[in-house]
Amino acid sequence: MEAFEAFNQVQTHLLALAHASVERIVLEQFLLGVAALARELYEEMGVRIVVLEQVMHTHHEYPTYDIDFRVFRCQLSDSGSEIHHLRVHDHRWVALEEMGQYRFPDADAKTLARLLDLDH
Repeated sequence: MEAFEAFNQVQTHLLALAHASVERIVLEQFLLGVAALARELYEEMGVRIVVLEQVMHTHHEYPTYDIDFRVFRCQLSDSGSEIHHLRVHDHRWVALEEMGQYRFPDADAKTLARLLDLDH
């Protein structure tokens, strides 16, 4: 069998393998992001969370760098947990419809607009 014919016979298998490899990499990156979010909230505010789902992903380009921003729906692991300002000056729990009452950097306008359009 010639190389070209052999490649044609295994081509669909190679494409399936490549697709599975990409899915694995995406899953690994997602899990790393979830772990980082949980770690940061514990380090910054002393709370443990359960990440339920990713609800939004946006990309913002600045002149000198890019931001890959993901929003997750989470809940506290223990509903009686108290938030401590370990590395955070202040916090507020607000409903999405109240977000317009607070000031955010201009670069966050796209993210905030998408958050306000989420089904909840």
